[in-house]
Amino acid sequence: MRRFRALLLLLPFLPFARGMLSAAPAQRTARYQSAHFILTAPAGGDVGRLLDELESAYRDVQRYGLRMPARVEARSHGSTADFAIAAGVARFNLAAAVGARIELQPMSVLLRRGELTRALRHELTHVALAEAARRGLPRWLNEGMAMMVAGEMQPERITFVRLDRLEDSLAGARLQPTIRSAYGTARRLASRLIESVGQGSVLSFLGSVGSSGGFEEKFRGLTGKGSAEWGRAELGRR
Repeated sequence: MRRFRALLLLLPFLPFARGMLSAAPAQRTARYQSAHFILTAPAGGDVGRLLDELESAYRDVQRYGLRMPARVEARSHGSTADFAIAAGVARFNLAAAVGARIELQPMSVLLRRGELTRALRHELTHVALAEAARRGLPRWLNEGMAMMVAGEMQPERITFVRLDRLEDSLAGARLQPTIRSAYGTARRLASRLIESVGQGSVLSFLGSVGSSGGFEEKFRGLTGKGSAEWGRAELGRR
């Protein structure tokens, strides 16, 4: 039985370019609301199912122990090209977090792809960590935690020997083997951090960085080492 019951339709509107008339009719969009999401999407389609998936992923992130905002803005685009431009990501991604907002592929793409649940957990983890990221949480731990929460794995075919090299690859790699290896390595490091100090301690640390910054000082307090030193030791382990 479907978990989603009440669907509130908010403020239908028709996007347009100011001062211009388009030869092609613009796609009508509307805003829909569930318990924790305000979703902007093309009118029609299985919006209820998409909101169900978002709410399910939201609960999964909360159950892991991360604090989520009370309400999350999400936008499902009318085309893959529009999604890629708005999110600043490659077209093969299903979703992307932009700060505390979620950008989504068209509903037809989302609902026929089997990995939607993991993709939403991954991006909502980034939403939960948005304040920590703004205050200095490095990408390797941000992505590693998202991989952990989503239950994702990637093969490590490329070896990274320094955290700054891993950061660079996570931020700007274009080749799939490098991207996969960077994400796989970030996941391994996050897992190792949790194994060494405990999940509760890591979650408390992430919350503290989100509230007041000071990543490097707090990381040293958590592990007894600076992040670069800790990273060199852990990157060499498999």
